[in-house]
Amino acid sequence: MLVRKQLRGATHYYATQLVLPVSLIAGFARRAGVHFYAAPSDDKWWIGNDIAAIYVVEAGEKSIVTPPGTHLVQIAGPKLKTATVGSGEKFPAVAGQTYIFLVRKDEK
Repeated sequence: MLVRKQLRGATHYYATQLVLPVSLIAGFARRAGVHFYAAPSDDKWWIGNDIAAIYVVEAGEKSIVTPPGTHLVQIAGPKLKTATVGSGEKFPAVAGQTYIFLVRKDEK
């Protein structure tokens, strides 16, 4: 069961299921205008305080879309060919590994 309630200008969702499907949560986020750093996937993400980290569940090319005027600088994880990754630029990722980046402003 999923219930939606409007309260003081905000939309609240209540679910009886403990773990909601990623596609459902992504739909809510899109409607709310949330910035998506990556396409919804089974990979595990932690993004906040100018840090973006991904634990890779399925190997392959990954990309992180940073806000306009920013890029990524890798600080931990298996070394990439270059430590600087542009917004949306793809990089090869190995399953079972964690990649950690700082989000930095582009130089003018």
